[in-house]
Amino acid sequence: MTMADSSEHNRLMAQLEQRMLARAAPRLAHDFNNDLTIIGGQAELAQRAGDQRLHDRMEQIKLAARNARERNQLLQELAHAEADTGTTTSGETVTADVKRLADVLAHRDMTFAASSSSPLPAVDRTRLRWITGALLMAAQPTSPTPRGSITLTLSPGGGGLRLEGRVQGSGLPDWLAPTLTHCATAADVVGHEDGWQATVILAAAI
Repeated sequence: MTMADSSEHNRLMAQLEQRMLARAAPRLAHDFNNDLTIIGGQAELAQRAGDQRLHDRMEQIKLAARNARERNQLLQELAHAEADTGTTTSGETVTADVKRLADVLAHRDMTFAASSSSPLPAVDRTRLRWITGALLMAAQPTSPTPRGSITLTLSPGGGGLRLEGRVQGSGLPDWLAPTLTHCATAADVVGHEDGWQATVILAAAI
């Protein structure tokens, strides 16, 4: 990679990271508030004398606290993506990582589905996050379409992980193809009448 290529890569990745944070932060903040409401409410009820549901309330508090920790961890990972470069993910955790990111990046008016065949190869976790984030945000429904859909299929292929995304109800944004080109080993994006589709290869980690 030349100095010019490196500069362009860093610029595109910085823009993608900003997009991901801008999309994730409001939703995570809303979920944090819900978690805190559950923790506070159940703790207050648990303090009442003779509470017959003390065990259940403590379990709800523990679950809400765990959810809050996981959301906080995800937000930190999105904010410091470069620091995680080199960490790998494989097998079932590949699909789990994709679905986890979809929970906070998929548009509310978009139907999301992911399927995978196994075993999936080990890949760089940060690059997988960049690719998934780009696909999810590019799939946002566009006017006048009120709703959209994205289907991701993950399988071994091309010497690594093959991601195939099919989107309906969204126009193809001009930033997607160059971003995927810098994130992935190979990428092909094609627009069609009511959406677009992308085929992305992410090389297996050595």
